[in-house]
Amino acid sequence: MRIIITNESVYEWAAYYTVKCILDYSDQDKPFVLSFPLRYVNKSYYQKLLSFYNDNIVSF
Repeated sequence: MRIIITNESVYEWAAYYTVKCILDYSDQDKPFVLSFPLRYVNKSYYQKLLSFYNDNIVSF
């Protein structure tokens, strides 16, 4: 279990953590595959991931 104390929303933290994992793991030979259970994920999480994509930080 991981306890997270943060001033930002948990969904923002989760988006940062997801992008960090993508950048740490993926390279040209082994792309990162990402899937979500759409029913249980907040819209702000997707918005933050989209902002990372729009800023060319990560590519999906």
